[in-house]
Amino acid sequence: MQTKQLTLSLLVILATVLTTAVLIFTKPVKEPELKKAEAVAVPVISLAVQDIQPVVSVTGRLQPAHKASLKFEVSGRLARRNTEPGRLVNAGDILLELDKADYESAAVQARAKYDMEVASVKRDQRLLKIAGNDYALQQKEVQRLKGLGSKSLVSGSRLDQARQRLLQLDAETARLEYQVNTANSRLAVSKAARDLAERQLARTQLVAPYNGTINEVTVQEGDFINLNQKVIGIIDISSMDLYIEVAGNVVAALSLGTGVNVDISAKTYQGEVIALQNDPNPNTFTHAVRIRLSDAGLLPGQLARVKLPLTPLENVFVVPASALLREEGRNYVFALRQQSLQRIPVQLGVRYADGWVVSGDLQEQEQLVSRDVAALTDGQKAVVAQ
Repeated sequence: MQTKQLTLSLLVILATVLTTAVLIFTKPVKEPELKKAEAVAVPVISLAVQDIQPVVSVTGRLQPAHKASLKFEVSGRLARRNTEPGRLVNAGDILLELDKADYESAAVQARAKYDMEVASVKRDQRLLKIAGNDYALQQKEVQRLKGLGSKSLVSGSRLDQARQRLLQLDAETARLEYQVNTANSRLAVSKAARDLAERQLARTQLVAPYNGTINEVTVQEGDFINLNQKVIGIIDISSMDLYIEVAGNVVAALSLGTGVNVDISAKTYQGEVIALQNDPNPNTFTHAVRIRLSDAGLLPGQLARVKLPLTPLENVFVVPASALLREEGRNYVFALRQQSLQRIPVQLGVRYADGWVVSGDLQEQEQLVSRDVAALTDGQKAVVAQ
């Protein structure tokens, strides 16, 4: 009896499952409702042809217009240190002095040798004149003795002596002529030695080459100074130079004497381009530019930003940077044409204000999406945002 009841319960359960399955699989499928795509509201700008003067901003640091590392051209022991870092000096001021005793002695010796050479030249010129007169007289004596004849032994002996004396005078005249003819050369050599000794003596004093400020002194009194050892750094801060590196299109638009605005610590100064490197650096392919600022009060190392004018452009389109979409290395804008967005590839030119100069399949007075372009797609329905 229990077995029959169990079998009957299983049959009821199986029938229920089968009925449920049949109802599920035979249920009619409801067709999905297709919603009409809504147009997105986009902010737009109207394209206009412009004539512009683009500029580029470049940052650099100020350096003194004039700076020098001073060195002695002679060696010796430092006798006097007449300056300190931070001191203002004038051109010609004596900054450092070496012990000059040896150089003074060398100068005295060179001057004495030159004076002796001058006196020797005067003596040789006078002796040459005397030797010339003696030679002429001796020639007459030889001719007189020849006229007396050589019949006696005495006359022949005197003639031989006269001839020997004439040869001696000839040799002495030749020697003196050589001395006189080379006098200018010997004087030049002696004078050069004297001048060199005097210059070496003067070089024991290191003087300021221009008005400026002592930046550093690297030696103390008593130090032995080697030849060409850096001992003093001097700068002129009455004017400053701004050194910058720019691209080729920037340097092409510049010329010597171009006036530019330089911003330093929220203040604008007037600068002038004083140097241009036309051949670029082979490693960076940039060009060095130097700008002179003559305003007092500026300090080396200050950060400065300069605005450099580029080549003027005519009849160009400028779009805001927010209107550009960059994908896979290319740039696009979205144009609203017949209530539909079209993604148009563009080529970027120079930066101008807050936008870019662009070129491509664009038309004047065309409406372009001005911002929030990352979420837009080509062909999307759109309307102008109110």
